[in-house]
Amino acid sequence: MLEERLRFETLLSQLSAGLIHVPASGLDKALEHGLGQVVTFLGADRGVLDEHRSGEPGTRISWAAPGIAKPNFVAMSFFNAGLRIFDITNPGDPKEVAYFVPERDGKIEDFNSYRRQDVSFFVEWDRNLIWMKSNTGIYALSTPSLGKPILEPRKVLRWTVPHINEGWDAQVPKTVYFGRGISEVNG
Repeated sequence: MLEERLRFETLLSQLSAGLIHVPASGLDKALEHGLGQVVTFLGADRGVLDEHRSGEPGTRISWAAPGIAKPNFVAMSFFNAGLRIFDITNPGDPKEVAYFVPERDGKIEDFNSYRRQDVSFFVEWDRNLIWMKSNTGIYALSTPSLGKPILEPRKVLRWTVPHINEGWDAQVPKTVYFGRGISEVNG
């Protein structure tokens, strides 16, 4: 118990010392990194640093472990307007931070050939990727608001909805992991 408290106090001291030399432009990124270290130390899967302005609380920084949905990230399908990504750190003032409009099939001059987009998407939280399907194809997308994308194949360590694909990994054919068996991917 005393040893763990000492390790935690050491972590806080190191984080505090490291923040002294961070320029204002890099403060949010440094706070996010530090929040991740504290959350991981505490054994949690997400954390939020709130900021109060004019008496109103609002999320300033949030961190989530891989495979955990980020609380300030919202992706929405807008059919003809494609996929839109919003930062809802301040729910009263959401900010659009990214968008993707896939190419269209048909000709705009010929209304009957210009179909409405059928856009669906899936956020892969473990790898910071967004998979989107439209009438014209399947797209792998990324945005800085998700974090750096992880492009190599890897086994899903935690499903967003527990037990949704229970037993699936044991039955995955090698082709899903680019010719490697599941035991060869991430140990």
